[in-house]
Amino acid sequence: MRFEHVAIAGITHVEAPHRLTSAEICERLQPTLQRLGIRGNLLEDVAGINARRVYDEDTPPSDAATAAAEKVLAETGIERGKLGILINTSVCRDYLEPSTASIIHGNLGLPDTCQNFDVGNACLAFLNGMDIAARMIERGDIEYALIVDGENSRVITERTIERMLRPDITEAEFRGEFASLTLGSGGAAMVMGRRDLIPEGHAYLGSVTRAATQFSRLCRGNLDRMITDTKTLLIEGLKLAGKTFQAARSAFGWVIGEM
Repeated sequence: MRFEHVAIAGITHVEAPHRLTSAEICERLQPTLQRLGIRGNLLEDVAGINARRVYDEDTPPSDAATAAAEKVLAETGIERGKLGILINTSVCRDYLEPSTASIIHGNLGLPDTCQNFDVGNACLAFLNGMDIAARMIERGDIEYALIVDGENSRVITERTIERMLRPDITEAEFRGEFASLTLGSGGAAMVMGRRDLIPEGHAYLGSVTRAATQFSRLCRGNLDRMITDTKTLLIEGLKLAGKTFQAARSAFGWVIGEM
């Protein structure tokens, strides 16, 4: 869908306080790496990740999202009373219920007129949240929207390392959980609004989506474990990205030489 009356007022992020390097993780995994004959720093050599930020295990995702929200509201100067909706898009949740969005809403002291709910769609949910908010702004239902995300990967990282250190773990099992160690932590937030109210904002013209749900089980995760077929996920993900890019070129009139 395309939009004519939507703009981004501001976007920001907050970093988790602790830095966990790939070298530190590989050092902890040395007994298994040596037994399986895996050499080098696999996380740096294969994934290109030198380090990731992490919170303490007991830090709720809502804290990260709230901190990012406070930061973007301060930077944009948008009054809380003007927000028509808060959408939380995090993979990590404080609880199954209540919604993490409701906790963030309460932390921020938003008015009871501000809708709030969670949207879950793995790493794509933030963009989904933007589209939902943009549709409401385009229709004139609301003036401003707040989209947030807060992630704490510490639990899954620690539990994955514990499983990888089991003396009976196989190479196939090790590689199946490897992608879990690439995850990081932090918070992000964006304020969107009517374009005429934020003329200096970045216009949000719309988005294009394509699905390939026949591959939805290539990466299956929960709070403390994730199993990934990384090779197939990369191959099929690139195919879908190419298909989506061609659809976007058609929808928005992009010309390769002008990009």
